[in-house]
Amino acid sequence: PRLPPSISRRPVVGADGGACAQGARWLRAVLWDRRVEPGRGLPRRAGLGRARPGRTLLGDRGGQSRSREGPSRHCGSAVGMEETIVGMKSVKREEMNPTNDDPVFGTIFDWDYLLWEIRLTFLAAGFLIYLGVFLLSHWLSSWRSTTYRALYAKEKVFWNMAVTRGVFGLQSCVAGLWALLIDPVFHADKVYSQQKWSWFNCLIAAGFFLLENVAVHVSNVIFRTFDVFLVIHHLLAFGGLAGLVINVKSGHYLPLMGMLLEMSTPSTCISWMLLKAGCANTFFWKANQWVMIHLFHCRMILTYHMWWVCIFNWNSIVENLGLLHFIVLFSGLFAVTLILNPYWTYKKTQQLLNPTDWNFENKAVENGKLNGETHQKKRI
Repeated sequence: PRLPPSISRRPVVGADGGACAQGARWLRAVLWDRRVEPGRGLPRRAGLGRARPGRTLLGDRGGQSRSREGPSRHCGSAVGMEETIVGMKSVKREEMNPTNDDPVFGTIFDWDYLLWEIRLTFLAAGFLIYLGVFLLSHWLSSWRSTTYRALYAKEKVFWNMAVTRGVFGLQSCVAGLWALLIDPVFHADKVYSQQKWSWFNCLIAAGFFLLENVAVHVSNVIFRTFDVFLVIHHLLAFGGLAGLVINVKSGHYLPLMGMLLEMSTPSTCISWMLLKAGCANTFFWKANQWVMIHLFHCRMILTYHMWWVCIFNWNSIVENLGLLHFIVLFSGLFAVTLILNPYWTYKKTQQLLNPTDWNFENKAVENGKLNGETHQKKRI
């Protein structure tokens, strides 16, 4: 069989140069074609003869197997096998990186992420992209939605941030599920593995969480509020992803799983917008609420998976992340697992039974109608 260059061109040196090189090439060919299984010996058929002491089999050409006398015990078989295994590992690594060969993905993701200017550029790009989503949501909602125009300023900010989080949640679902279920590189190594597409997504996500933190703190200053859970959650999320900008050797599997925790944000966005529009008694709102509660339970299971990966690779992860990045990431994982996920799941379940906007509890929704409507009438 035709072999990839990384295997077929790798030289093998032994005591008997000719026989050893020919024998090693045959061994590579057979192993690459998967005609020989480990521990099963050499095949009797498929055009290949059985190896005998003192003889080294050569490649099968034209269906005829040939052999040649040679001192196989002096052939440097250990060196040949070692080189063969190294060569096969390198080719397997190339196979497991499908983005490098795809022209479309290669164009989008093919950057030198070891350069500071590249990493900072993508972080800024993520910030500007999602800032654009925020502003686009404001413009479209002001143009098309009477519900949006009737909201208070703080509620408008929350509306637009909910839309922005929902869009980011879609990106996070695609990237996280690809790493969790499809990409063989992350299946093989959950500690050190990196991909060009994962670099792209993690840096864009870092830009999004930078926008989240700016929006939260500016909103707190302007409206004189402070949501401690929201502040801590967004700060730890940004710190975990921003650590990749500083520590370029950090693996990407855990950050991608952290992004996948945002799977619930599209449903959260839909739920809150319909709630403000007075659609809490509709079947669609209730079905979306069921989906959202289910996704919060999936978030819990995903955090347990992240703990399982961390516990079984503890020393490697500590060495890979570094002390500061390790503290930030595990503080966030601890907070999400034991505090935030249970609290949010409880609140969303309670909201299904009693539709209430608990982000703005002074404007409750009763029987599918906004109390804010009555408030506006009184003010008029």
